[in-house]
Amino acid sequence: MIFKRNKGSRRLQPAKFKFKPQLESYGYLLLLLSINIFSQDKNKIIKDEENSEPMLIGYCTREIFSDSAFASWFNPAYKEYEPDSSAIEILKEKMNDIELTVVMGSWCDDSRIHIPHLYKILDEINFPTEAINLIAANRDKKTEGDEIEGLAIDLVPTIIFYRNNSELGRIVELPNETLEIDFVNIVHF
Repeated sequence: MIFKRNKGSRRLQPAKFKFKPQLESYGYLLLLLSINIFSQDKNKIIKDEENSEPMLIGYCTREIFSDSAFASWFNPAYKEYEPDSSAIEILKEKMNDIELTVVMGSWCDDSRIHIPHLYKILDEINFPTEAINLIAANRDKKTEGDEIEGLAIDLVPTIIFYRNNSELGRIVELPNETLEIDFVNIVHF
């Protein structure tokens, strides 16, 4: 410990260093750098080379479906879908520790039907948005980065269910029955 004598005093007292403002400014700088380094582009829209329409690529959030390019198909499918109420009641209890990875194509007719239905189900069971990884792929089922590398995506949409980082099952392209009944069959055990 470093001691110093204050003016007008004979006693030595521990020296007080004024590092706090400097440390705080470094902390803010580090925070800004880490946000910049670790943030990823979300809701990226590119042009579909096949038809020149807007196409999503990479990580997305639900908010992108309010964009007019996607709301035209998302909103009607969401409004019209009526999930099975008994399946919803089961899912309210069974989806607490589940995480989802959803790979879709905004160009894909099946995605345009089932992604709005998926969100209707998730809304009805109050599923946390932070437990959903939504990834949009191009027509070749690829992204600009490595978001879906190792996921074995052949068809979209693909909805992958995880519990404790272990895959429980997936719904690929079309549900066997309905989305919510397939959900129950995957997470019920």
